[in-house]
Amino acid sequence: MAKEEKEGKGEEVPEGFVEAVNEFYDLSDIIFKCFDDIYSDYLRGKDIQEDLKGLLNNKSHIFYLIRDILLAEEGIKEWFDKVKIEGNKRDKIFEFARRYSDLKDEMVSLILREYFGWFNCWIDLLSDCEFDEHQNTVVMEIKLLSVSNKKILHMKYSIDNIYELVREIQLRIKGCLSENRDKSIKKEVITDVKKTANRIINDANEVLNMAKELEKKADGEGR
Repeated sequence: MAKEEKEGKGEEVPEGFVEAVNEFYDLSDIIFKCFDDIYSDYLRGKDIQEDLKGLLNNKSHIFYLIRDILLAEEGIKEWFDKVKIEGNKRDKIFEFARRYSDLKDEMVSLILREYFGWFNCWIDLLSDCEFDEHQNTVVMEIKLLSVSNKKILHMKYSIDNIYELVREIQLRIKGCLSENRDKSIKKEVITDVKKTANRIINDANEVLNMAKELEKKADGEGR
């Protein structure tokens, strides 16, 4: 199917969209059974990336339709209106979106890996801290979560050692930029790096000031 442009604002209907919807509907019993099994594995904490990749390799047009169903529901509605897909086919698509909405992050994770070669892309950092009376130190617990909400780092350590890890990451960033200084890195990336570096400077100054206050307190109590 040739690409069709929408009237007014919005993205054009993808090539092959109608054919993919028709095949999805014809195979819906098999697809739903397959995703029932995948979703069951997901709920038990199993890795479902290979199963999703199998769909991408064997039925790429169905994979991309499912991607759009889970990640761009409003866009799907507009495409349906544009090409006049109604009735059972439309209902089946939205039934799928409701039943397997929890798999959105897993789909994003696979797309990032397949398109960009990225994996374990972090989306959240959880932390907690407590004062250890026996060692007179603050202990931090940190959990780094990936796109699919899996822990890719879990550490509980003294705060000074955690901060040393931050410095080591900073050193690796500096080395990476140094190695690639002759490359044409896009401006948006460099701008974001500069913004983050400035935030780090400001935060580091605040940490340094708090550390100096704590040092004075410790010196006073030691007299």
